[in-house]
Amino acid sequence: SFHLRQMARVLSILFLFLVQYAQSVAEPLPANANPDNSKTVLEADEEVYFDGNVKRLVAFPNARLSSGKTLLTADRIEYDRNSTNAFANGDVIFTNGKFRLLAEGLEVNLTTGDFNASEVKAGFYPWATESKKVKREKGIFTSEDSYFYLMERHPLEPNLGFRQLTFEQNSSSFKGEGIALRIGGRKIGKLPS
Repeated sequence: SFHLRQMARVLSILFLFLVQYAQSVAEPLPANANPDNSKTVLEADEEVYFDGNVKRLVAFPNARLSSGKTLLTADRIEYDRNSTNAFANGDVIFTNGKFRLLAEGLEVNLTTGDFNASEVKAGFYPWATESKKVKREKGIFTSEDSYFYLMERHPLEPNLGFRQLTFEQNSSSFKGEGIALRIGGRKIGKLPS
């Protein structure tokens, strides 16, 4: 009974979170993330150089790339001027408008705003999420192996796990697959998609 009340609380709070999440994510990454063709600036603690082997500019350590509303910091950033793709590794922080995530690795197209990120953490107060992978492609966000919990995670706190969670930006619709009700890291039940 206690666990059922806790899960009911988690589900109702999760619904409010998803509505808030939809509002915060619906705006910040338009079809063209850099519509005014703002200048792209790549900096690092040491000299930025061109690597002929990969045909990219390389910034390392403490790299920083800014372009329009996009700000990307990481241990190392490689930038391909021809494709406007940036590749970041190590302690990545990706910010675009109101949208912000932390990751271990990220590839982003500065023209479209589409990205692939691995080992992702993001927060939407008071909720936080961790995901193995998150990508955005043509206005659709997909995350794999994701967990949603309150900011102060506790070993006995109810939380939700998703094998895959999809958010369609244009329609603000969510689809979850492989949904698990959890207490801490222990699965106690499943929900349908």
